[in-house]
This record gives sequence, structure tokens and C-alpha cells, in this order.
Amino acid sequence: MNAQELVQQEFLERLKIYSDGLRVHKERKGERPTDRKSAEELECGFLERYLTHVDAARDKTLAFPVVVPIPYPPCITPVAELKNVTMRELRLETRHKGTRLLLKAITQSHRIGGIVAATQDTRGDAAAVVMYHQQPENVRRAVDILGKGSVILVKEPYFEVVGPGQYRIRVDHLSDVVFLEKNDPRVPKAWRSKALGSEKTADAYRLKGNEAVEQNKFWEAITAYSAGLSLKPTADETGALCRNRALAYLRTRQYDAALLDTCYPDFLPQPSYNGMIRAAEALYHLGRFDESAKVMQKLCSEFPNHEHAQGQLERVQARLSEQQTGVYDFRQLQIDATKLKPPTLDRATYIGPVEVRDAPGKGRGLFVTKAVKAGDLLLCEKAFGYVHAPEDKYARAPTIMVHMETDRAIMNEQVDLLQALIRKLYHNPSLIPTFTSLCHGGYEGQTTFEVDGAPAVDTFLVERIMTLNVFGYWRTTSLADHIDFVSPNTKREQDHSCGVWTTASYINHSCMNNVERAFIGDMMIVRATKDLDADTELGFWYKDPFRSNFAQRQADHEEWGFVCYCSLCEDARATETSTIDKRKELWLEAEELCGRIPPTPAYEIEQIAKALDDTYTQPASKVPRVELRDLLLVIARLYVISKEPSKVLEYVGKMLTSLGFIIHGADTSSTRFAVEQWGMVAEPFVEAFLHARKAFEVLGRPEDAEKAKEYAKLVFKMVIGEDDSFEAVHGDHDTRFGWVC
Repeated sequence: MNAQELVQQEFLERLKIYSDGLRVHKERKGERPTDRKSAEELECGFLERYLTHVDAARDKTLAFPVVVPIPYPPCITPVAELKNVTMRELRLETRHKGTRLLLKAITQSHRIGGIVAATQDTRGDAAAVVMYHQQPENVRRAVDILGKGSVILVKEPYFEVVGPGQYRIRVDHLSDVVFLEKNDPRVPKAWRSKALGSEKTADAYRLKGNEAVEQNKFWEAITAYSAGLSLKPTADETGALCRNRALAYLRTRQYDAALLDTCYPDFLPQPSYNGMIRAAEALYHLGRFDESAKVMQKLCSEFPNHEHAQGQLERVQARLSEQQTGVYDFRQLQIDATKLKPPTLDRATYIGPVEVRDAPGKGRGLFVTKAVKAGDLLLCEKAFGYVHAPEDKYARAPTIMVHMETDRAIMNEQVDLLQALIRKLYHNPSLIPTFTSLCHGGYEGQTTFEVDGAPAVDTFLVERIMTLNVFGYWRTTSLADHIDFVSPNTKREQDHSCGVWTTASYINHSCMNNVERAFIGDMMIVRATKDLDADTELGFWYKDPFRSNFAQRQADHEEWGFVCYCSLCEDARATETSTIDKRKELWLEAEELCGRIPPTPAYEIEQIAKALDDTYTQPASKVPRVELRDLLLVIARLYVISKEPSKVLEYVGKMLTSLGFIIHGADTSSTRFAVEQWGMVAEPFVEAFLHARKAFEVLGRPEDAEKAKEYAKLVFKMVIGEDDSFEAVHGDHDTRFGWVC
């Protein structure tokens, strides 16, 4: 057991003890606790627990799990219609619908899973409050979100048990907490700050906001500009405050709000350079490149002497071209993905000849709208939400969210992704329909997404959608993963990335894939792996059939909520258990032979390959032999070593046909080498086709050698996403495999 496995085991043991204890506490649902601590006791104990947490946080192997309650929707009742409630009226493990709770922080806040602080209500009763999914510490400090003396209004508070005599109010939805300024009329007079007098002017707030912007304190700037706008400023003052606030909104990724402050699309009463360029930037980040380009063209026309504007116009025109044509500089994308940390690329999404349609028995799916060829680009999509893990696995303590009722959990990158998605939707509600239209299983969230003029985002709906639609991969790019595959002795750190790509999410599972996905940073590239007729549904495997057995695939399919009826799975269901066991025994025997040094003679592995093939009753064109792929490639390699090019061709041909390919000319006849029908495409076929190329070359068949290289390059394009890197990776293929004939 290595160090990482030991850490994980210890963590799971601690989590089980914690969970078992918490389940006992949850049995107190509906009680009104009589052992709540006073404000003074809570305040003193809070500092002690904070220092303990700081010490524990230095140990990167420790984790503080976030326990998720039974899902509940965000409050969609206007604040004015909610009834005031106090702490002593709250019941444990209960969501208090139709109420609101006014709280004042009596300590500074810190982070343990969420932002935590000790608070008291208007009667002086105290309890901790925890707010989840707020901005991370590197973006906005916890004390700036909820500082000592801050006043918040919690809508429909959820009161929970966290330990013996320990209770707190949890806020799972961003829209369920309202941060009140000290001069807000809802704040009790005793809680109001005397420092804020009525003598403040709109222009004074503008200057205060400008100062905050210069210090990169954009959230403070938004507060100042908003305060100025609340004082009924003049038209000129309103314009300046809104334009400046738009900049602060842009820097905090609140693009919808920024766009609104610029008065887009009319830019009334008077178009300004700052207003227009900020509107163009907001539209750019929302992916509305056509609108952004029109604003920039108008801007450059009205302000022709601004070089920066011309540069921005060229930038948005480049994105618009990518969006409309699907033409990318893939070589530059690979360079950028390698250099950028995280590798979020400044590129547009291209949606090719595909559209979402109803898929009988599956809900919805993605279909081609016209006939396409193997290798054609169908989709090059920028992630809707994306998280790239640090290469150093111990750079931080593990994070985990546990659903106590279902025992489901998400960890680390997926927790980060969930929080990023929640914040993105909350700050940019125009994007909510795109995300919430994705599959969310049986969970029914709310249908109202706005209350009091602000968005209402259901955290639990977002979590369910993310869980069912997330894609994960181990390297920054598929190219890096392929290089590791080609050069297995080159050890590189396996970082991990995950994200949600909203269009690609409509591609349903099929073990018999007809498309392949590849990644370059936060871009997903989807290409056809077969010639497809118009109206064909696209499918790729969610669980790689080459690296899993039927039972493993079925377990994952059940977790995702579907049953696969592809020919591979149907054959497995119809096959006797004894035959399945025989295949496993043969595979294990072959694996042992292939790992021997010196190498096992090819004929011994050939016998096992034939025995495996004989366990199938249907042709490989209908039921591919996934167990034979690597086995037949090993045999081909052995014949490369023994300098028998005709046998190399024979076993490359067998490898291809065993996976459903229909090919011609992979022998010593005069028939030209050609792929009539593509089968199950995977990375090893790049190597296989290159072996065929060299074998044809040795046998004096240059035209067939060139055709085999074309196929190798085409498979490379399918699995890597592009072929610009082909020569750099495989230019030394002959030397690497000992082709000296």
C-alpha cells in the first residue's frame, strides 16, 4: 500500500466514524434544542475551534467533509412576503419555509467546507452559520464576504445538528442569503453603523469605487457604485457609476450584470467608448461573438483612433470565424494548453452538422444532419465549466461532499467544479437554460429561476446535472496521454481535469462508438470514427470496453441510470457464464505470456488468440472481439522483431477485422489496401497502421504503404483531435520498433 492509498484509507475510516455519529444526531429532527450556547460561549469557543482548524489544515492529508442534507429547493418567495423568525423558534434538521432570519456576525468568518461564523439574532440568541459555494479564498477573502459585524438575512433557514450541543444554520443556495448594508432599513437601529451618514454623495461613492478598482478590490467597488446609484444621482452621474460598475462586474465574471450596466444594445443616452467596449467584452465572455463583433465594429467606426479597440475587434472576429467554420490552429492550441495553468483556452465553440433530437428510449441524443466521413469534425466545444487539478496531489487537503441519505460522494475536482458551476449560473442567469436543459435523472428542481429581481439557482439540481454530465480525463491534452501511451517508460505526473460540455453531453453511450472525443485543455473535439449517414445518432462509450469487463460496465451504466443494448452487451448477456469464465482464463494466460522476458514465441500467443476467437458465435463485424485487440498487436510486434513483414500484415489485418473493420489487401496479394468499413477505433490502431505501412514498404508496395500511413494519420486525428502533431510523435516509429529489414 503506497502513501496515497494509506491516506485515502485513513480518510475513509474517519469519514465512516463521522457519518455514523452524524446519523445518530439526525434522529433529533423536529426538536427545539434546549442546550444552545450563549453568544459569549459561542464566541469564545469559536476562536478555539478556528485555531484548531488552522493547525489541521496544515496537514494536507486531512479532510473536512461537507455533509449534504436531503435536497431542497431555493426559496422563491419574495423577501417581503417572508415572516420573521428567531433562533429559539427553529427546529433541528428542518427547513423553515415561509420565514426569514436576521443575523449579525459576532466573529470573523473562516472556511471549513463553507464560510463559517458565529452569529446572533435580534433577541441575542446565538448559533453558527455556514454558507456554501461562495467565492473561493483566492478570489475573495472569507472576512470580506462575512466580516465581524456583517448583517445577513437568511431565507427559509435550515437548522442542523453538527455535534453534541452544537447547532448551526446552513445556507446551501447562494440566493438564500441576502447581505445587508448597515444603512438598510431592515437592519435594526442597534446594528447600524454610525459611520455611514446621509451626507454621502453619489460622486463620493464613485470616487470610493474607483479607488477600490485601482486596488483590485472589485467587490468593494461594486458595493460603492451601487450605494451611489441608490442616492438618485443625476443622469451624468448615473452613466459614470454604471459604466464603472460594469468594469467591476466584468472583473468578477458577472457578465450579465455588466452588460445591463452598459445600456446595451442602445447605449442610451449617449454612447461612450467605455460603455461600448465593456459591452463587447461581456458579450464575448458570454459566447455571443456575433453581437460582440457588431458592437466592436460600431466602436471602431465611432472611435477610429483607439488601437486597443482594433485589436479587440480582430480578437472577436477570430472567435467568430472559429464558431462559423470550425477552422482552428490546432498546433497553437496544443502549445497554449501546455503553457497555461489552468489550460483554459481563448477559443470559440464550433458546432458542426449535428443537432439535438429525441432519441427513442434514451430521452434526447445528438444526431448528424448530413452524411459525414470518418475523421470529420463534428464538434469543437469549449467547456461550460472546467477545473484543472494541480499536478501536486498534496498541494491541498482533500475535499469531499457526502450525501448521507444515498452514501454518494464527490471529491476534489468535482467539488470545485460544482461550486464553479453554481457561481457561474448565479452570476450569469442568462446561461441557466443552457445548463438546466441537460439530463438530471429523477431529480425535479424548481422551475422558477428568479426572485426579487435576482437569480435563484438550485444547488442540488446543479449537482445532479453535473454528476450525470461530467467528463473527466487524466492529462492536460489527449496528445500528452497519447505520448505516454507511445512511450510507456516516460513517467509523467497524472494530473486530472473535469468539466461539463453542454452539447457533447447529449451524446449517449454506446460501447460500439461511432465518434471519438479528444481534449486540448478545456476544449473537447469530437470526430466521426466511421462514415455516417444523415440522421445517424452519435454515440461514444462512457466506460471503455477495452479496459473493463461486462460486469464493470453494467455497474457504471446502472449508476448513470440506463441499460446498454449494443451488440457487445447483448452478446455478453446471451453467453453462458462458463464461456465468459473461459475467456477470462484465456486472457489471463495470454497476459502472462505477453509479459515474459525473453518474449514468448508468437505461435503460443496465436493459439490463445484463436481459442479466444472461437468462444464467439457471431461474426466480428457484429460482435467485435475486444479481448483480441492488444493480443493481436503483440503478435504483430513479435513478427516485426523477427523481420517477417507478411506475417505483420496478416496480424494487423486480423486485429482490424476482429474489431469490426472490413478491409482488403492486408496480405501478399495484388489487391490494393483499403478500409471498406471502419470498426471500433482506438489508439493502438495508429501503431497498427504504421506497422502495415512499413511492411508494405519492405514488400515493395509503395502505394499501399502510403495508404496505410493515411489511415494511421486519420486514426491519430480521431483520437488526438488533430493531425498537426502526427509527425512529431510518430516520425521515429520505424526506429522505435526495430524495423530494420
